[in-house]
Amino acid sequence: MAHDEQDPPNALPIPAEHPRRRPTVVTDLIGPPEPARTDAQASADPADQLDRLRGERDEHLASLQRLAAEFDNYRKRMLREQTANLDRAAEGLLRELLPVLDAVELGAKHNPEALGAVHKQLQQTLAAEGLHRIDPLGEPFDPAQHEAAPSDSSNVIPLHGNDVQADAVVAEVLRPGYRTHGQLIRPALVRVTSGG
Repeated sequence: MAHDEQDPPNALPIPAEHPRRRPTVVTDLIGPPEPARTDAQASADPADQLDRLRGERDEHLASLQRLAAEFDNYRKRMLREQTANLDRAAEGLLRELLPVLDAVELGAKHNPEALGAVHKQLQQTLAAEGLHRIDPLGEPFDPAQHEAAPSDSSNVIPLHGNDVQADAVVAEVLRPGYRTHGQLIRPALVRVTSGG
């Protein structure tokens, strides 16, 4: 049976994409029509399209600026955290070196010729790493920075707990205190007297 003959009236329709389907209307010969334009496309002139594109550009620019700001904040936060971690590591090392510094200082007092230069160099090196000495002789007693030692004489004020007299003054420094990067790592061991 040849395919040039017309289909009988009760035949099933052949799908449009089927290779044996014969063109029946002009649209089958020239292709499907263009999709209908929406109201937004129909009324969009070049000025409206330009405004729409500018709006999209501004949205993308704002998004990029937010992303850049978030990254900058992240970078700054990471730098602060790394600096804090390094400071904590240095603080631990400095805390462990304090007894060595005390021993060298004591040795330098007894034999300045032998240990004076070593003591000075050790102090300079630790100061360069952020270690600052607290030597509060004559200053008002501050329980946040000073530790009161038991008294040996009657004019020295004994301190128990937070019992601090308002006019208490550091009379003697038994052991210096130290700070690093704003943090107290060892309070000064002191004896206090009445300031009046």
